[in-house]
Amino acid sequence: MQGRKADDHVRVRRSFWCSRGSGRENKCTLSQSSNGITVDCSTHSFTVVPSDTSKICIGEGHDETLTACNTNEVSTIKEFLGVADGTNAPQWTSDHALTIPTEQFSIIDKTFFAECLSKSGTNQGTKECLVPVSVKARASAVKNGVLICAYGTQSNNTVLAVTLDAKNNSLTIICGTEGQMHPEKDSLTAYQCTSSNTENCKTLNLSSCRASQRGGGRRLTQTVMRSNS
Repeated sequence: MQGRKADDHVRVRRSFWCSRGSGRENKCTLSQSSNGITVDCSTHSFTVVPSDTSKICIGEGHDETLTACNTNEVSTIKEFLGVADGTNAPQWTSDHALTIPTEQFSIIDKTFFAECLSKSGTNQGTKECLVPVSVKARASAVKNGVLICAYGTQSNNTVLAVTLDAKNNSLTIICGTEGQMHPEKDSLTAYQCTSSNTENCKTLNLSSCRASQRGGGRRLTQTVMRSNS
């Protein structure tokens, strides 16, 4: 089954031509700003691994994992990205292009690899061309009162600010399975920081914050999340 069209949601696409050479190609990095890759295998001489358009070879593509890619070192793209049930995940197209929608990047950095294998001759079943792919995690973001936390090396370059007032008085925080809420949600406390320096924060009692708001207007303007990684 053919997946998404190659240009759906694409911002920047990296292309690799494996039909004219062999060995390990330059490593590709995918991110929300550069979210597409095409691996060009000669259709007459080489075959793409894995052949299932909904799957990828997981890991960094070390030599010892190449054979395993045809057995247990395979993941569906949906599972690899952590795409929610009921949502369509991207797939490889017929020309072996993959585009990851910006909203479907994982919350942690991950790696996979794509490769072309010789179809016949003495090289059958051996590595012919391999492209290691690093997938950068999405950036932590706030939208419509929902904070989605991510834990990649570049996910939190800035500290997110959230303003709660009488009109916008709720915030939902999604830590995901890779993170943990701090302070614990039942403590009715939060970290209050005077700047983006999260090392000099104090614990704020949210009960007293609510009482102050009724008296005329203290606002909680920043919520700091810390992961358990």
